[in-house]
Amino acid sequence: MGARAWSTAQAVGTLVLALDARPAAAQGTSAAPPAAAAQHALEVGASHQWVSNDYGDWGSVYARYQRQTTLDVWYADALAEYAFGDRGLFGGVAYRRELSARTFASVGAGVGSGAFFLPRARGDASGGVRWGPSRRLVSTLGATYLRYRGPYRDVALTLATAAYFRGAVAEVGLRANRSTPGDVSSQRAFAAVTIAAAPGQTVIVRGDAGTEGYLLLGPSTAQVAFASRGATVAWRARVAPRWTLIASTEAYKNPFYSRVGVSAGVSRSW
Repeated sequence: MGARAWSTAQAVGTLVLALDARPAAAQGTSAAPPAAAAQHALEVGASHQWVSNDYGDWGSVYARYQRQTTLDVWYADALAEYAFGDRGLFGGVAYRRELSARTFASVGAGVGSGAFFLPRARGDASGGVRWGPSRRLVSTLGATYLRYRGPYRDVALTLATAAYFRGAVAEVGLRANRSTPGDVSSQRAFAAVTIAAAPGQTVIVRGDAGTEGYLLLGPSTAQVAFASRGATVAWRARVAPRWTLIASTEAYKNPFYSRVGVSAGVSRSW
């Protein structure tokens, strides 16, 4: 379904490919560590998108719970979104496990309740490897399945590599997608840079471009096989020992409309 579906998932962070793929050296582990007391976090936020060509504005609210130990991470996400004059809900869970000091894996699943632009069902699985003596080069391969209302289905493979530097992370990746009906193939490339801009503050810049298979503009209206591009800038700042503020802005363009959006959220850990 292309960037529309992937943008929805990214808005919440549900079923992300690598989850937390930091090199083991950055986590202070030289081997699989013993389990430690779990850390928890709850994030809530909202977004608004301005869309051209009379397609109407979009908006969403979301919540994400995270439970993390030195060995694994659980995520639970919920999203309520309106777009193209329709409204719907999407929820998902994901689990990431450290297999060794160099390898990790994740699985996830999600379901949607109604809107034509949200998946009715989604499943993800991925695995990753940390390379080099310091394990600061991380490669991840993942597969995704999405089922929408009616005959629309997506199957995607994503390959990404991230390099960890002092105060920054650079990531590049490719995604190949097969959409049905019609066996429509599409490909997309993305790149991102994460920078520790100041103590307690992180800035993420991400861009992607390529082709999309289907774009659902209504319950019975779809565009097929077209090019698009997008960019996102996100900011996270720890404002207190247990509180973090999140803000981002996004721009996207295809031959049928363009959109610009902003989002804001807050996270509390314990």
